[in-house]
Amino acid sequence: MIPKEYNTIKEFQTAFDIVTQTAWDVKELEVYDYMALKEFDEKNALITAERKGIKQGIEQGIEQGMEKGAKVERLNIAKSLLDILDVETIALKTGLTIDDIENLKHTTIN
Repeated sequence: MIPKEYNTIKEFQTAFDIVTQTAWDVKELEVYDYMALKEFDEKNALITAERKGIKQGIEQGIEQGMEKGAKVERLNIAKSLLDILDVETIALKTGLTIDDIENLKHTTIN
C-alpha cells in the first residue's frame, strides 16, 4: 500500500499501480484492462455528449439570431410601408401580426 503522504502525488500512484500490476496473474490483468477500457469509454462518452451539446447550443443560438434578424428586417419593411399600405396588407405580405404592425406606429426598431 502506498504511504498516505504520497497518496496525492500522481507519479507515485502511477508507479505503485505499475509495481502492483506486475504481481497480478492473467485473470487479474484482464479484469484491470477491462475496467480501464470501461473507464476510458465512459470518459469519452461524456466528452462526446458535451461536444454534441455545445454544437447543438451554438446551432440553436445561430438559428434564434437569424430568426430575430429576419423579424427585425420584416419590422423595418413594415414600418416603411405604413404610410402607403393598410395594416392588413402589410401583415399579409410580411407575415407579421396586425398587433406587431400597430405597435410599429409608436416604437422605434432596434
